[in-house]
Amino acid sequence: QRCISHGLVSLDQWKVLLESPVKSWYDPVLSRFPAAVVFADASGFTKLTETLARQPNGAEHIGKTLNDFFGPLIAIVHQHGGDIIKFSGDALTIIWAAQEPAPPRIDVAHSADVAQMGYDFSMNDIEDSMMGACATVDPLTAKRRAMEAAANCCLQIQQDIHAFGKTPVPGCDLTMHIGVGFADVALLQVGGLLGRWEFCLAGKALDQISIAEPLAHSGETCFSPEAVALASHCFNFESIPGGPGGFAKLLGPKSGRLDVVEPLPWWPSAEDPPDVSDRLKL
Repeated sequence: QRCISHGLVSLDQWKVLLESPVKSWYDPVLSRFPAAVVFADASGFTKLTETLARQPNGAEHIGKTLNDFFGPLIAIVHQHGGDIIKFSGDALTIIWAAQEPAPPRIDVAHSADVAQMGYDFSMNDIEDSMMGACATVDPLTAKRRAMEAAANCCLQIQQDIHAFGKTPVPGCDLTMHIGVGFADVALLQVGGLLGRWEFCLAGKALDQISIAEPLAHSGETCFSPEAVALASHCFNFESIPGGPGGFAKLLGPKSGRLDVVEPLPWWPSAEDPPDVSDRLKL
């Protein structure tokens, strides 16, 4: 009643929220697959925003600073085949799927729920235009390649942040501390009520990064034991004194150079995805 009286939600919308999920327009889309998961958290934003907020045109400066920071950061992730799942304030969650993450095949054309929204394309169209042909890759090779790509990405972020993390405010440069894990994950696309949608990632890899990320100091990247096991053949690590067993700090590649790993077939393409907006009738 308080939400309705304050105009936050209409009576009709409230009735929709009370309905069973079966009566909503969409069902959750669930996909399970093994993946390297990275949680990269920026340090220094609070001090930066508080300082800029006291300056003339502070909001504009904050916007430009965010663009100057996240633009190069996203470009690095994209270069290494990562898929950014979520922005959480000044942090982001990235995955490298070690198996094709497409959900089970469904017939969109005959789905009454989806048809309500007036979509005019089939799942075949989506798979053909967005996924492409997926070659068979040995599971262990795919896991190691995903882990290697994630590690190279983290190292390049920490290497390049000295440039794109600089800000116009003296003493307010931005840094990152990063946690990395590897496990089977579940990716859900949920929503449909009140036009709201959300990507949700769940699984043991999230538990791993919840431990690894706080162990990493500014400028450091910490791996879970599962992630270390898949990356130790080509990266050097250092144990964390007093830390949980198996968690280790990423030092660098054993080869002495950063490489861009050959992408797995289902990773985001280096090219922009095709425009299918003209096939939506909303």
